[in-house]
Amino acid sequence: MTPLAPFAAERYLTDLRDSNAGAREGSVREMAYLWACGALDVRTDCLLIPVLVTADERPLLPSLERRNIERAWSLPPNYFRDRLEYGGCLLLIDDGGAEEADRYPRCPRIIGN
Repeated sequence: MTPLAPFAAERYLTDLRDSNAGAREGSVREMAYLWACGALDVRTDCLLIPVLVTADERPLLPSLERRNIERAWSLPPNYFRDRLEYGGCLLLIDDGGAEEADRYPRCPRIIGN
């Protein structure tokens, strides 16, 4: 069996999947888990990349860039900035992250309750 080729967001999506496994049914955290699983199955960088937006992740972009380094996601510099600016992320908003998500009007969003 030929191994699957890696793609840019693989480590990020694996981390997002693993950190939200077992999330409450119907929550945006469960959606983050499921979307990450699906994106990992498809293995392409042209899909919307799920980004969980919480009050703890403010400001969002520096937080993502910092975690890219800390968690060794190995994404290229400005990966999230570029995707957020052109609408390449699905923003999953939880825990007071709506104001932060408003900075990226091109990205579709799902707001949790």
